[in-house]
Amino acid sequence: MLKYGVFFAINYFSIENIFSFSGGTETTAFHRNTVRALQKNGFEFNVDNFSHQNPKYLISFHGCKTPLMAFSKIFDNSHNDYPYIAITTCDSADENCPFIPDAIERFHLPFTDPKISDEREDTKETYLASSKQIAGEIFFIFEEVKKNITT
Repeated sequence: MLKYGVFFAINYFSIENIFSFSGGTETTAFHRNTVRALQKNGFEFNVDNFSHQNPKYLISFHGCKTPLMAFSKIFDNSHNDYPYIAITTCDSADENCPFIPDAIERFHLPFTDPKISDEREDTKETYLASSKQIAGEIFFIFEEVKKNITT
């Protein structure tokens, strides 16, 4: 969810020359619970390339000029660009992803992965709470970025 918060913040604060990419240590799929949480928060999803294993989406929001291509991929996928700053979010990332090649800087925001609630009754609420928490952190970061590039 971090990537989409960054994508929104870049547009919201009208910051140029910063882009949002994502990737993990393995290719899985864009989890349906994440899609639902982001849709609930105003993001629009259009299927660009359907696959049962790993569909590709074009994601946008009201006022968005250029949609973002989203799908599960490894961090070094050719769709991503260099140079980049890595921001890891899941609470196990420091342990499981201690080194991210080519990152010019690495930051860790240790959120509890909402997948802990998969198959439970509170799944929707857990994903929405994670989405809101990440959005709040990203808003704060980009508010500071905007202040620093305009002064």
